[in-house]
Amino acid sequence: MPETKIQIVLDNLATRNERILQPVLQRWFIFMRGKILKDLSAKFKKDITSELTDWEFIEGQGIRNIKPAALKIMQSGGNEAYKQLAIAGSFDILNVNAIKAADKFTAKLVRDVTAETKKGIRTFIRHGIKEGMSMPKIARELRPLVGLTDRQTDSIINFRRILEEKRPDLSVAQVDKKVMVQTNKVHRRRMENIARTETARAQNIGYVQGLEEIGVEETEFSISPGACEICTPLDGKKYPISEAGAIIPVHPRCRCAMLPVVNDKTITGQLKKPPAGLSAPRPSGDKPVILKLKIKPIFESSGGGSDTNILNKSGIRAINLSIGMMNVHTT
Repeated sequence: MPETKIQIVLDNLATRNERILQPVLQRWFIFMRGKILKDLSAKFKKDITSELTDWEFIEGQGIRNIKPAALKIMQSGGNEAYKQLAIAGSFDILNVNAIKAADKFTAKLVRDVTAETKKGIRTFIRHGIKEGMSMPKIARELRPLVGLTDRQTDSIINFRRILEEKRPDLSVAQVDKKVMVQTNKVHRRRMENIARTETARAQNIGYVQGLEEIGVEETEFSISPGACEICTPLDGKKYPISEAGAIIPVHPRCRCAMLPVVNDKTITGQLKKPPAGLSAPRPSGDKPVILKLKIKPIFESSGGGSDTNILNKSGIRAINLSIGMMNVHTT
């Protein structure tokens, strides 16, 4: 099947949404690296990864920063489902299923990233011990590699080895400089891969939930131009709406899409009028409190949020909404 109009729209939307997720991921990566490097100087041991740093705290910071961005991206995907099928209204990002999906998405992303980071650290420690390095040298040479996966760490180790074996004309300082340049490239590549892949995942979750919310029961897999050998056999395969949210992306940087199937017809482009049988859900009487107060929610990461006791004591009426704070304290 040639690239469809919906696929083009979703791909362009993912490119825009990537700009939402990437800076948030970058801030968390900077925080994670800083925390690990700080603890690396003070706590380096042979079995570093489990006791080196407070991984739970790092994951909590990741969830706190990434979830608002995930909700924004999911909401854009859900709204696109309404738009493509000409349904009046907008996707309810505050519904229970959407919030649960955002929680699950964010928690898995953060766990996967920290798990891969641990593996990368272990990989270099094993290499250092095998090469007979002292613990201080292992700690020193590990520092620029913190944040890479085990495979990426191996690639840097091999890159240094090749330079040392094939380029005897280079000084130690020149080798170190080339290795650092390569390491920085690999760091950027990891960040870009995660941002693109996870943007597509969050957007697809929201898009499919939006389709389900207006009554779509089935979707069809549509490959992108130049699709890989993994995705090509899936082209045209039908999935029930209950499964479609977990299909895209099939692999890192996947650009394929799910198309809505309505009345046994696959929709490939934006409709001018709603198909028979589809409509926005009727408003529930059980609205979230924030909507009853006629407050428009805006999803942003921010500091603070637990100081309502101090504000009320000072005569400023305030309440806490559920914000998912960790290590709650007041200042």
